[in-house]
Amino acid sequence: MKTSRNLFHSILMISLFISLFSGCNDSPDTYVYLGSQMPKTYAEEIRSLNLLENNEKIKYFYSDGFYDIKEGFYFVTDQKLVAYNESWEEPKTIIFFNEIISLDVEYNESFYEDSFIMVETNEMELDFPVSSERKRDKDFYNYLLKKSNLD
Repeated sequence: MKTSRNLFHSILMISLFISLFSGCNDSPDTYVYLGSQMPKTYAEEIRSLNLLENNEKIKYFYSDGFYDIKEGFYFVTDQKLVAYNESWEEPKTIIFFNEIISLDVEYNESFYEDSFIMVETNEMELDFPVSSERKRDKDFYNYLLKKSNLD
């Protein structure tokens, strides 16, 4: 009796582990993607949310979502900056480069904590995370700085 109960618990734990592991396969990676290397499913999701025009090219993309990118993602295109988080009252924020009046960054070299980019327009202030992994937080920020003509 005790053996069958232990076997049942072992099978249950293995099943739980497999279901958790398989559920993470579509989870975003922990680094900033180059636009050309971003998974196609992410681009499809972005297009379905009407956040990208047909002629736009994503340059850098980062998601701090654990299971799904819609938990939080941030990207810069050749035309604008986009921040999206499904828990925000208004999930999407779109900022065109010419609207940016100030940029700042707080770099964090830790694998466990993200760097933060702070953007200011005449209408709002926005800060969002970007991973320091592969040093693409610097690439993301420098591209944004260059495109906003603040450098």
